[in-house]
Amino acid sequence: MALIVFLSAYFCLTVLGNLIYMIPGGEVIGQIAIDDFALSDFQTAGSFGYLSLLVLPFIIAPVVALLTRRFAGTSVRHVAAVFKDFTRLDYIAITTALYGYVIFSFWRVDAVGLIEHGSDVYEAVRSRFELLERLGYWPQMALKSLLIFLACYAFVRAIRGRERFWIAASVINFLLMTCLLVLLNMKWPLLIYYVALALATFSFAPRRPYIGTILVSVATFVTYALITAALLRIIPTPPPDFTPTRGGKRIELPFKFLGAAASAALANSTLLGFTLLNRMAQPYPFYFEIFTREGQKCGTIVDRIERKTNPCQPSSLIYNKMFGDDIRFGEDVASRGTTPQPVHIYGYALGGWSGALIELILTSIVLGLFISIPALANNIAATVTIMGGLTGYFFSQLPFEGPIIYDHGILWWGLLIVAYAAIRILFARSRTATQSVRETYP
Repeated sequence: MALIVFLSAYFCLTVLGNLIYMIPGGEVIGQIAIDDFALSDFQTAGSFGYLSLLVLPFIIAPVVALLTRRFAGTSVRHVAAVFKDFTRLDYIAITTALYGYVIFSFWRVDAVGLIEHGSDVYEAVRSRFELLERLGYWPQMALKSLLIFLACYAFVRAIRGRERFWIAASVINFLLMTCLLVLLNMKWPLLIYYVALALATFSFAPRRPYIGTILVSVATFVTYALITAALLRIIPTPPPDFTPTRGGKRIELPFKFLGAAASAALANSTLLGFTLLNRMAQPYPFYFEIFTREGQKCGTIVDRIERKTNPCQPSSLIYNKMFGDDIRFGEDVASRGTTPQPVHIYGYALGGWSGALIELILTSIVLGLFISIPALANNIAATVTIMGGLTGYFFSQLPFEGPIIYDHGILWWGLLIVAYAAIRILFARSRTATQSVRETYP
């Protein structure tokens, strides 16, 4: 699953757009984001190297991932057998503690007030940066890594076991996660959570998995459109009116905002679709042009391993090349904006072709380990395969370290399941030793 998601996401989000740009008239789509965008302005666009880097993952990733599964598959299966499923009591305790921590953190930084701030997309972006800065790393990690893993785990158990407890837990998780992820004032975390539910439905639904997956996928895209319409502030402001009041206080009509968001999303569906298409595809010509002609001006992979201070970050540099002269964003946004790209393109920016190959091979090894996990071994293993799919998606738009150590990374939910398994094993051995002593010395 991880390999398929990686290649599929990479093709849809990066390759497809660049193929369209090469078609006569296709540049019009790119001009939705950048008024004067033209592929002919890039000297390297369409060159052999340009196209080779674009198709490189389809050549390298399957070979390396399958070789990894062949040589490491047995060891991975032995490790997966050690995973311990959460007991109901343990699950309640862990998720309650994490939800409490995240909700308190959101309340402390006034997340609701910040998401309501700003009448246009530029103010909305500033509000997002302010929220993330106030919130800090650890609450975001708890939400985007640990709670997404735990929510997926409950959903997997609900699908596979049909137990009422896990069905109820899945519903509660869905409601809480949707609200909290929306409060981040970002589209992708909520989209990622819904994609995980779609992957779990497709992989483990005992009956009609395709129908369930289609329904979840449609709900995902509808939600994406609604959230995008809200966060981009394209919802039309209604004229002043008077709603029913009681006791002198204004009462908002139910679903008023949802209706406005749905209307705006439908009216701007083409714009939203092209915005999604441009997001990953459009930076690629900039990356290849700049880092081919000017070399590794933001430092190298070795520099980052040695923790050297680098003159710039590739994603920030390209963002400023693309939008730095747009005064509507302002210097504060331009200085913090980034343009994501797939793992091997980051590698190319930091090390040329050798950097691209190194990062892609390392990524393929990680994907190979994920596809080696026996999904039916236990519920933890099944959930890890779903998280592997999300990791594949992250690799399609982040440097190698991103899906590992960022706030949504493998490291954090991996530590959770390792720590839980270790504690369960230690307690089991302790009980066995105690029982043995009692039997020996009655």
